[in-house]
Amino acid sequence: MSFYGGKKVSFEEAFPKIDSLGLTIEIKQGMTKFDTPDIRIYSLKYPPPPKISCSRTGCDHEFDIERIIRHTVVSGDAKIDRTMMCKGTMGRHDSRSCIGNCKVYGEITLKK
Repeated sequence: MSFYGGKKVSFEEAFPKIDSLGLTIEIKQGMTKFDTPDIRIYSLKYPPPPKISCSRTGCDHEFDIERIIRHTVVSGDAKIDRTMMCKGTMGRHDSRSCIGNCKVYGEITLKK
């Protein structure tokens, strides 16, 4: 059980229109080629959590995966390809902006 839409419901209850889901999420600590992504793969059997934390040490920001899925379902799109920059802050007194990022891509099939 996860908190989707503010309530503690399962992914299937939160998104009853989804027939199949294949989603890959890459979370990176920076923007260089040396920043190896943390790759996570999700499906309807193993759905993504509503939010995923930024992987940079000291950052408290979360990427809103639920919002991306909800927007895709409402718009009727089949493909997802979205990159989000972290909006968190780090350092003493939250003085620096985080440069972490998250790429979400995959496909959603809706029930007819």
